[in-house]
Amino acid sequence: GAIFEKTIKVEVISVPDAPVLQLPDSLEVVEGSQMIFDLTNFITDPDSLIERGDFEFEVHINSPSASAQDYMDCISVVPGMLVFRCPKGFLADHEKEFTIEVRVTDQDGKTAADTMVIQLVKGPGLGKSQL
Repeated sequence: GAIFEKTIKVEVISVPDAPVLQLPDSLEVVEGSQMIFDLTNFITDPDSLIERGDFEFEVHINSPSASAQDYMDCISVVPGMLVFRCPKGFLADHEKEFTIEVRVTDQDGKTAADTMVIQLVKGPGLGKSQL
């Protein structure tokens, strides 16, 4: 039998992948103290790296809507992290639980989002008699 050979050109076109964000269902935050939540443990994207600054993060409050700005004032977004800091006594005027949505966008404009319930607990020295 005869062998036939032909050379062909194959062009591989890269297609960007969207990030995947899988947050825990809930997170406990103590009022009056600072807590840093590292998002890098909960995001995957085969063609993006947090170390290169490939991601932008946004946070939105889903509930309760009446005091959403107060809750947002307790959250700072820094590259790859959320910083929570609610002042002592915050629970006196606010509900102890609220839901946030975290949205991540990679360098290709692909996005992912997930929600997480934030459970606020009283800080040390804030018993019922002090509220």
